[in-house]
Amino acid sequence: MKQNVWLLGGAVAALSSCTQSEVLDVPESKKITFETFVEKNTRAVEDIVSPTTLTNFKVFGYCVPCEVGDTPNFTEGTKEEVFNGTETFEQDEDGKWGVTSNPKYWKTNYSYRFAAYSNGNGTHPNVAYDPKEDKLTISEYTVYDAIDAQTSGNEPKDLLAAIAGDKHSSDAGTAPNLQFRH
Repeated sequence: MKQNVWLLGGAVAALSSCTQSEVLDVPESKKITFETFVEKNTRAVEDIVSPTTLTNFKVFGYCVPCEVGDTPNFTEGTKEEVFNGTETFEQDEDGKWGVTSNPKYWKTNYSYRFAAYSNGNGTHPNVAYDPKEDKLTISEYTVYDAIDAQTSGNEPKDLLAAIAGDKHSSDAGTAPNLQFRH
């Protein structure tokens, strides 16, 4: 009888240790969202921008397989496109920005690079991002100030740009910060 109690106790201990499940791929189930900050280093910008708040921006993003602590290699053959500058982002109740239709999710053991821009809460046709150089290029852009707008009829816009820096999927719980600058 004593031996049966010991066997029963061992069986219960073995079964209870197997009932715990561990989640190994948490980043894959985590939606990619962003935090934003718009730097205002001149008061003149407030006078020409309507609306004065950021309500829309476009993001370029790429990822590459990369272990934690390794240097990511964003050469031509290794990078995968995550965002292509056309997705529409909306702000959630927590103040984070994410894609509502066809959201993107963090992949385990990947490094990411993101860049974003807003052309007066609109788009611009000549914007490109090179993740290898971590460089956002905006070409063929004409700046109109408030005086030009009165004489030419062109609406002045506030061009904002941000580069988030490298982000690894192991830190997917923290949204990349897009610090927009004029």
